[in-house]
Amino acid sequence: MDLVIIAAILFVVGVPLLLAALLLGGNKLADWIIGDRHRDLESVLERGAVPARWSAPFARRIAHAAQAGDEEQVAQLRQEAQANYLKRLDQLAEYIGRTRLVDSDETRQSVQARLREIKRSWEEGENT
Repeated sequence: MDLVIIAAILFVVGVPLLLAALLLGGNKLADWIIGDRHRDLESVLERGAVPARWSAPFARRIAHAAQAGDEEQVAQLRQEAQANYLKRLDQLAEYIGRTRLVDSDETRQSVQARLREIKRSWEEGENT
């Protein structure tokens, strides 16, 4: 009888805790997948500059190479960073093309046009 009561208590307490954990985990996952993209997109569209989340890893590596006096490594890292930024910008444009989280086709086309403009400026070395 005691085992049945203990099992019932564990069930009554455990199921809501499990559901709460799944809900919080799902929200965190959605924020990680969708939220980061939208924050990056917002940053790019508002400032026309590389989001800090993209540039921070390269900035640290470039600073370290510059401090060591390795100009060749600095130049190589800057090229890698530039290529990475352009690739991520292309991925944002692809995401906008397929996501359902855009108001209308007009908005989608407008955002994609703005991203193409930004990409052209980044390819010319501006704002990166």
